[in-house]
Amino acid sequence: SLTGSIYSIATIYGNIAKHKLKPQIGRLLSFNSMFIHNGLALWPTRLPHLLKRYDPGTYVSMEIKQVTKEHYQELINVWERSVRATHHFLPEENIAELKPLILQHYFDAVALRCVIQNSEIAGFVGVADSNIEMLFVDPTYFRQGVGSRLIAYAITQLKASKVDVNEQNPKAMAFYEKIGFKKVGRSDLDGQGNPFPLIHMQLNEL
Repeated sequence: SLTGSIYSIATIYGNIAKHKLKPQIGRLLSFNSMFIHNGLALWPTRLPHLLKRYDPGTYVSMEIKQVTKEHYQELINVWERSVRATHHFLPEENIAELKPLILQHYFDAVALRCVIQNSEIAGFVGVADSNIEMLFVDPTYFRQGVGSRLIAYAITQLKASKVDVNEQNPKAMAFYEKIGFKKVGRSDLDGQGNPFPLIHMQLNEL
C-alpha cells in the first residue's frame, strides 16, 4: 500500500523530471514503499538524498548484463572482497571453504546478472526459484546504487520475492526492509550447517 508515503507518485514524477534523471520518465512500478523507475529503486523516504547524489551519467551506464562462465573468476573475486568488507563474523576457514563451492557449483545453480562499471563487474545478483541467493557488490562501488539496481532487476525481471540474510549482517537486513521485505522466519544454521543464523525474508504484497 502507498498509504502514508511522504511522496506521492506525482511528486516523484516531478522530481525525476526536475533533476533530469532520464530524458523520458518511463514506467514507474511500486512495491510498497519502493518505487522502481526503469529499474532504479527509489524509496520515498530516501528520495531527496538519492536525488542529491544522483549522477545521470552513472545510471545511464549502469546496464544489467547476463553472466557467462567466462565471468566466474571475476565474480568470485567480487564475492570475496564484498564478504571480507561485510561479513566480519565469517572465519577465514569458512571463506576458504565456500569459495570453491560457489565457483564450481553455486554459480551454475542460479540465474546470474551483473552490473558493469568502468569495464569491470561492480556487483552481481543470483536468483533461483524466486529466492535471491546472492547479492554482492564490490566495496569500490558501495553506496552508488549498484545493489539497488540489481535488486530492482531481480524483482521485476527474475520474479524474486524472497531472500535469506545472515542475522549477523544487520545492514543487509535493513537494506531489504527498506525495499519492502519483511521477516517471516529464522533458522539457527546456515545452508552449510554452520552456526550462522539466517533470517528468512519475503517481499510484502501490494
